[in-house]
Parts: sequence; structure tokens; C-alpha cells
Amino acid sequence: MHTLIFAIIPLLLLFTAPVIQVVLSSKKVHGKIALSFIGINIISLLLGIILPLVATYIFICGISSNIKCITGVEGVAIIGFLITFIATPIIAIISYSNYKSNQKMKEG
Repeated sequence: MHTLIFAIIPLLLLFTAPVIQVVLSSKKVHGKIALSFIGINIISLLLGIILPLVATYIFICGISSNIKCITGVEGVAIIGFLITFIATPIIAIISYSNYKSNQKMKEG
């Protein structure tokens, strides 16, 4: 149980923002939500900044008190930021192009 809370959950938090962005963008493309693409991308970006910090904190809480140096845990935040700053624009471009092509198909 200790491993689940302090290792697996923080790793899942790193991928939460891109997954939420894909789900919300897909719902927008299919017309199931009224939230704009800019709103979806801002939500994803903010989550992508906050959740890696939360994951890092959870990792730090799970480290034994005998360990004095936790510099490597900072890599969790850096990896989370990289995932966010690489995935967010890619998902946004793909989703928006799908949305525009879907709108053209409905018009014509």
C-alpha cells in the first residue's frame, strides 16, 4: 500500500493533465461541451504546472527519514513540466484541426 500511495499515484499525476486535455478536446470536437479550446488548453496547462509539484511533494513524503538528499526527486517535477509543455501544444493543434475539419464536413 505504501508503494501505491507514494510511487504509483505521483506517476499517474504526471499524465493527468494531457489525458484530461485529450478527453475534453474530444468532447469539444464532437460538440458535447461548450467550453472553448482556449479554455481547455488553459485548464490543461495550469493542471500541468500544479500536478507535477503535487506529485513531487507526495514523493518527498514517501521517502524514508534516513535519506538526507532528495535532489533526484526534483526530476519528477521537471519530467512533469516537460510532458506538459510538449504535449499541450501538440494535443491542441491536433484537436483544433480535427474540430475545423469536422465543421467543414458538417457545412459541406
